[in-house]
Amino acid sequence: MTLRFLIVFALILGSFSPQLEAGIFSSIAKLGKKAEAPTNTTWKAGDIDLKHLDLPDGESTKLVKVTLNANKEWQFFNPDGTPIVKSDAMKNAVLFIERAQVPRDLSKLGSIPKNNRLLVRDGETIFELGRSPSLSLNAGQASIPIRSHQQLSNAINHFKGPWKSGPIRVLGLKDQAKNSLSLRTGVDAQRLLTNPAQLKEQTIVLAGPIKDGKIKVDGQNLSLNSLRTMSDEHDISLVVLETPRTVSPKRVANRLRDIGAFDGDVSTGQFLSKLQPPGNTVQYQVSQSGRTQVAISQLPRHTNVVTQSSKESALLQNLAIQTVIRSASIYRPNSERQKELDQQLPFGIPSWALGFFIVSLMPAFWAWKECKWVWNKVWPHPVLLHPDDATPWHSIVGALRFLIFLCVVLPIIGIWAAAFKLLKMVFDAIRYIVERCDTFIRWFFDIGGYRKSKKP
Repeated sequence: MTLRFLIVFALILGSFSPQLEAGIFSSIAKLGKKAEAPTNTTWKAGDIDLKHLDLPDGESTKLVKVTLNANKEWQFFNPDGTPIVKSDAMKNAVLFIERAQVPRDLSKLGSIPKNNRLLVRDGETIFELGRSPSLSLNAGQASIPIRSHQQLSNAINHFKGPWKSGPIRVLGLKDQAKNSLSLRTGVDAQRLLTNPAQLKEQTIVLAGPIKDGKIKVDGQNLSLNSLRTMSDEHDISLVVLETPRTVSPKRVANRLRDIGAFDGDVSTGQFLSKLQPPGNTVQYQVSQSGRTQVAISQLPRHTNVVTQSSKESALLQNLAIQTVIRSASIYRPNSERQKELDQQLPFGIPSWALGFFIVSLMPAFWAWKECKWVWNKVWPHPVLLHPDDATPWHSIVGALRFLIFLCVVLPIIGIWAAAFKLLKMVFDAIRYIVERCDTFIRWFFDIGGYRKSKKP
């Protein structure tokens, strides 16, 4: 639309000046070439970390950037921005595409050479796009199947976000600090069941065998449906680790420390990937759970063949705890609810309430007299026959009355009082103008001897 407008504008001006017409068309041609040229083709290989991909070539792996040109065709670029024309130059290369460059129609990814591994970069985060046998987003050994662009975007957001939504508590872990919940990394099942409100916006990790919809942990059989409902009502994140037999909460806590789960920068993709022994790729599905929660639950396991080196590596990484985890599921507030929680003030006060309070005070102070008049009608001042009759009780009541007026009454009636004052000012202005016009007309036409009546 912009280019068409420029051409029409050029034709109009060109009818007056041929030299001007030539200059404008030259500028339009340069603009068109600039629009067709691929952008952001220069990049730095050092910006992409490939350590977690376990590539056989290591640091010698060649990286190639993939972009879509104006004709919706794939183009491949070296780090210096030079295009790659020959297919031999991409042998054993690892391709990557920016998240913003991923087409809405994911079937277009099928035209990218399948012999090359394909990555998608979102800022400083790298994920792998699995294309065989079906499309999936991989974060290490954790994978989410995708069928649409929206599912791909959601999968990136889920894997990229932190795995926890607050302080981490291992169910059943006995801590030294028994009186202060803020200093503990564990919580007993009784507190979770009786006082879930105290654990609001916290992350509870529980591990144990699951049978008939119940998980055995901390000496109790807890219903998973009840736990999910409770976590949904109180904005608690649940991390459920299924094991074939009862596992010590201390052992679970040690495993979380081994994978760095207590650190603040561990993403969901990293957390789920590190839970698995090397060589096992586990698929997860994302679904709605409850009213405001999302569930990232593990699909039936398809264990890959583990090489001897992978087995030896697994033994070195606390094999005892790795082998007992059958499945992992995360139940946590969805993105919309988490955004609301992040914006909330202490005591669960939403941020919009503070904004409404501040915005309402501005017109309320402007209409202070009107607000004061209304408040005096609702709660009149106590009548004292003599100032000496005032007691400390009167002072306390007066302070309470003013505090309620300032914090409750003003925000509620401030806007309405200001609107009333504004309408009254408009009405007074109109009445003043009408009265002045009436006076002028009566004086000008001397209606009823107006001039004589006004003479001194």
